[in-house]
Amino acid sequence: MLQSRFPHERLPSSSDSPADAYPAGKRATDTCLLVANADVDGDGRDDVMLVLPSKSQDSYRLVAAVRRARGWRIDTLGSWRLSYQYVYVGTVPPGLYKHTDDYLYTPGEGDIERFDAKHAGFEFGDIEAQADDYFFDGHRWLYVHTID
Repeated sequence: MLQSRFPHERLPSSSDSPADAYPAGKRATDTCLLVANADVDGDGRDDVMLVLPSKSQDSYRLVAAVRRARGWRIDTLGSWRLSYQYVYVGTVPPGLYKHTDDYLYTPGEGDIERFDAKHAGFEFGDIEAQADDYFFDGHRWLYVHTID
């Protein structure tokens, strides 16, 4: 389904991230840094966030897939013309998330200053750099820039 909807991107692989991108004790054969699973809407079923690398150039698309009773809701959360080698997706637990104190908050589309998450969310960022935490509010995706 993803490959037909996004013909210029491909599914990620653990070999997309170099060995030094993995945390100590993890090997590239153990996991893929570009895929994460969590129940973001509280229905008891895992949803997925993944980075889809471009087939032809150094760029990627961030996609979230929420499992529904009759299939999947697929949303593009962003796309960048940058290398994806040192990006990752992960999960974050429910809780209060606040914009980083490193600089003043300036609202953007989908960007919020704080969010009290009732369900798990996804974290997307650059390894050992910045990260945004994404949450599904039942209708749309919101994100908080938590690490800079």
